[in-house]
Amino acid sequence: ELYDFKYFLPLIQQVLKRDFPGVEYRLAVQGDLIRLPDGSRFNVSNAKAPMGIVLSAKGKKRIELRGVQTENDFGCAASAFFKRPSAACPKKR
Repeated sequence: ELYDFKYFLPLIQQVLKRDFPGVEYRLAVQGDLIRLPDGSRFNVSNAKAPMGIVLSAKGKKRIELRGVQTENDFGCAASAFFKRPSAACPKKR
């Protein structure tokens, strides 16, 4: 699972850079306490999964994407959360 997570991370970073400019990106490890854009603090040790992604924005409740995310999984989740389109999320017909 860690190998898969590391494989998809650069692809997710490309989606972030291309489709979500201005969105802050940070890597955190167990033991980190980070301040999120929604004003809350997130203790990585208390995450619901051993690896994943947290999406946070001012005025919104944060969400945790658990486990391995492909660039398409991430693109669709981020698109819905930030209410912005993403080329990584296939259009629904």
